Amino acid sequence: MDQDSREIELKFEVDRAMLDRLKQAAVLKQWGVGRASTRTLRSVYFDTEDQRLFKAKIVLRVRKVGRRWVQTVKAGTAVSGGLSSPEEFETPVSGDCPDVAAIDDQPTRERLRDLLDGDQPAALFETVIRRTTRDIETPDGSLIEAAFDSGEVIHGKTAEPMCEVELELKKGRVKALYDLARELFEDTPVRFSAMSKSARGYQLARSGSGPEAAQPLRARQPEIDGSMTAELALRSILRASLEQIAGNLPAVLGNDDAEGPHQLRIGLRRLRSALKFFKPLVDGPAARALNEEARWLGTEVGSLRDADVLIADIVAPVPVPHGSIDMGLLTERLEKAATRTRLKVRKTLATPRISTFLLDLGAFIETRGWIRPEDFGQTALLGQPVGEFSNAGLDKLWKKARKRAGNLAQMSVEERHELRKLFKTLRYAVEFFSGLHGKENTKLFLKQLKRLQNVFGYLNDVALAGRLPDALRDEAGDGDVQRGIGFVLGWHQARADAAWETVGPLWEEADAAYRVWRKLHHDPTPA
Repeated sequence: MDQDSREIELKFEVDRAMLDRLKQAAVLKQWGVGRASTRTLRSVYFDTEDQRLFKAKIVLRVRKVGRRWVQTVKAGTAVSGGLSSPEEFETPVSGDCPDVAAIDDQPTRERLRDLLDGDQPAALFETVIRRTTRDIETPDGSLIEAAFDSGEVIHGKTAEPMCEVELELKKGRVKALYDLARELFEDTPVRFSAMSKSARGYQLARSGSGPEAAQPLRARQPEIDGSMTAELALRSILRASLEQIAGNLPAVLGNDDAEGPHQLRIGLRRLRSALKFFKPLVDGPAARALNEEARWLGTEVGSLRDADVLIADIVAPVPVPHGSIDMGLLTERLEKAATRTRLKVRKTLATPRISTFLLDLGAFIETRGWIRPEDFGQTALLGQPVGEFSNAGLDKLWKKARKRAGNLAQMSVEERHELRKLFKTLRYAVEFFSGLHGKENTKLFLKQLKRLQNVFGYLNDVALAGRLPDALRDEAGDGDVQRGIGFVLGWHQARADAAWETVGPLWEEADAAYRVWRKLHHDPTPA
């Protein structure tokens, strides 16, 4: 593939007020080359009636530039962690209709002809954008075009406004994009664009409405196959983690859905699990710093998740007792406490520290921030087949779990918590590499593991319930609240004791289950 045909961009969603502020950022004056220019761009997007090009991840666009019309074909248009790197081909055309024959690149031209199969693509939607651009030369000599876009996506009579900042690498290193972004968003929360302009247009064409309010985002399965090296698998896993983390920040900031903090914390845990699993390959100051930031942020978000769990999973299931205890008052006080925690967490998520973390993680992924130039053995480790590396790592985790589970009867609450975390790490690792073992085989193994996790999770929630008095310290003198707490703790403790009795048999079933990364049902090596 011709590297010159690649367009490498970082994309950020902003509101109009933020866009205007960013245009005046000091770094643009400090590193800017020449003067800013502003123009209006009208782009018309084409596809077949059954959207064959969209399904093939191809965008066909005709844009008016001054008095000229320019046709653009983009292939591979997905945005990951704000970074877009499609293959792009531009050719002049005579008007506002596409001309496949004008495409210079023969493989792309033939591919489009095959997809169209004689059909003429029709205009599906358009964008009208007011774009201000400025060339930026970073201290390392890289050249970047900073574009500030405001306008709308139009389908029929429906129009949706949009504002974006795009940093496109014209010359130099990808790292320069992240260096510029750190300077540009120094005092402004970062929100990566989750989709391209064309994706927004297709969404509008399909639904008749623009993007929905931010919703919780579940983990995406990394794209891993047996032909990959360990390093390529690592990058795929880290990209999926960054997407889940960045994608759930707006959900926590924008609504009160308890699933937002839950999915954000999962994303952070998956990131830390990946860094730990791949530690022999990537250990160094950058990886450790990211792990510590993810740990800190996970603790911050975890306080909100715990507040939601206390209400939904601890108090809500308890039947209302007969007598004088007002359980509704306990729930009301917990909801007020959760609201205070939510405001505190939202304030934290809007700080520059979060923006720096996201940009540092993005740069770590896209610039191979784990490389240790002085470590010549690292190259061999990174280049080993992913199956060989993952099997060894999963074996190590399983042996550790077997060793700890051998002491189930005498475990303290803290030891149970550590085993629970180990099971979670093992589950994430198995999920990471499910593409190597087949979904059905992986599903069967994870089913056994999840049954254990569910019990340990409930026991952890019951331990969390012990914090109810601290969570409602301000209401310590309220008799109904304190009686309600006592009733809740007693109700759950009885069930926790019964749940713990099931752990031994469940572990035996899991230990006997077929481990998808091995041919043998049992590890012949003693635990």
